[in-house]
Amino acid sequence: THEKVEAVAKAAFCDWEKATGIDFEYKGVVPTYSPDDDRYTIHFMDLGDSTLMFCDVRRQFYICDSSQYLGGRIIDGDFAVNSRKPWFFNHENTVGLNTSWAYDFYSSLLHEIGHSLGLEHSMDKEDNGVNDMRIMYYKDALMQDRRLIDEKSKDGVKWLIDKTKLEITNSEGCLSSGFTISTSSAFADCNSTTPVLGVTEPTCKVLINTVLYAGSKLQLTDNISRDQAITIFSTTGQPIFSAFLASDIQLPLDLGKGMYFLQSVCNGKVVLTKFVVL
Repeated sequence: THEKVEAVAKAAFCDWEKATGIDFEYKGVVPTYSPDDDRYTIHFMDLGDSTLMFCDVRRQFYICDSSQYLGGRIIDGDFAVNSRKPWFFNHENTVGLNTSWAYDFYSSLLHEIGHSLGLEHSMDKEDNGVNDMRIMYYKDALMQDRRLIDEKSKDGVKWLIDKTKLEITNSEGCLSSGFTISTSSAFADCNSTTPVLGVTEPTCKVLINTVLYAGSKLQLTDNISRDQAITIFSTTGQPIFSAFLASDIQLPLDLGKGMYFLQSVCNGKVVLTKFVVL
């Protein structure tokens, strides 16, 4: 029924809202959908035998000169659900799923919402079979419960958010003029019944503008107040620069064109970030 689809959809979007801080607003029922109505719409249609569900996302590209390094601005997304397939609808629990001989609508929708936010598949091979429980694994099975948003999927979306914020706050960034991003209203009316894995913020993170031009400044943004050790390496592993980062800084670069790695260390955790000088 429409009520069951609506209840599962609200819960699935709520899960992603709680996992990432992105605010989704429910706008009700529409008589039809359009790829140009600037909203996410769920609709049912015959997709044949091989497809369960897919998300058609419209993005705005060429926002600025360096837009080839950005994923684009998400404007519209429509979720097509295969009306030919048997579906299990329950937003509260999975009781009965293991005997339903149906696909879990909740699990599949969580996956497609991940695509709508910019995530790709975690794997496109059969190596892990249907036992791979990551939400962005490419394949679902009958009666399979994959309702937990895993840490890597959540971090993938948060990385896209952080990159957007960096481009806005950096005076030389692609989005520094006239763009804003706000997630302040998230969680206001969201009450999910499904647990979400790993929703806490990471304790250590250094953000970096990963595409630069020779002679420009490397923008480093730190989300914590205590020092982090950072080192820049060449692709051959040769250390080029080392420092302690205690606040947001810009480093003048005297690097030739090529690829480099930034290593940050905090609380014993080592993270490598690749950046390119053009």
